[in-house]
Amino acid sequence: MRTAPILIILALSVGGQWDGSPYVVMPRQTAVIPQTPNGSVILTAENLAAQNNAGSIMVRSAGGAPVMVNVPALRHQPSFLVQNYAAQDLAVTNTSNADETPIRLQEVGTGIPGTQPVTLPTDGSVIPLAPGETGATLAVPRFMRLQVTNGTGNLSDIIVIGGPVDASGNNAFVFEVNAAQNTGPGTNGPNAPPVPPFNATTTGNTYVLPFNWGSSTVFIANVSPQTAGPVQVSLQAL
Repeated sequence: MRTAPILIILALSVGGQWDGSPYVVMPRQTAVIPQTPNGSVILTAENLAAQNNAGSIMVRSAGGAPVMVNVPALRHQPSFLVQNYAAQDLAVTNTSNADETPIRLQEVGTGIPGTQPVTLPTDGSVIPLAPGETGATLAVPRFMRLQVTNGTGNLSDIIVIGGPVDASGNNAFVFEVNAAQNTGPGTNGPNAPPVPPFNATTTGNTYVLPFNWGSSTVFIANVSPQTAGPVQVSLQAL
């Protein structure tokens, strides 16, 4: 059974303490998560302005310097950050100039309120994952092959969380299919360096991520534009 996409508003709240589920902040309002997970999470922000109002947010955790993120108008796709906030607080302030610029926030990851992932089969069966939907499963302790395809030619942005952490404490991999250029590992050359937050982008309609993460939870989120259509996802133990 299909479950709620990550970007559907379940109940609108404006300003104040936040649990990570879909939440709207108006300009000069701040939403605060008192404690984040100690692992990679996805922060999404979508500009809901009916007018052509450019938006922005400032993201702060603990004593670190705030990070500004642009949230373009009329884009119908969330801007996103992927980071491990190391169990610290997370504060997000709407710093848009125009008053009528509501921004919908969501923190996305395993166990965070607001999304219920569909179960990913591990036998190579293909399932669709629409923009705003998530999926998860337990990996099999052997090499596995995750394949994501959008055969329509529409650009699609995908985030996978799972496996061992890197030196910065992150264990997320961000990639894009039907992109403007090939960057990062697993794509056809010549390759340019990937531009954060992406680890890889491909001009093709398919990206394959091989891994061996033991029996770790594998979490996948589709953060593509609303009109991109679903991607086809398969996960197979090799």
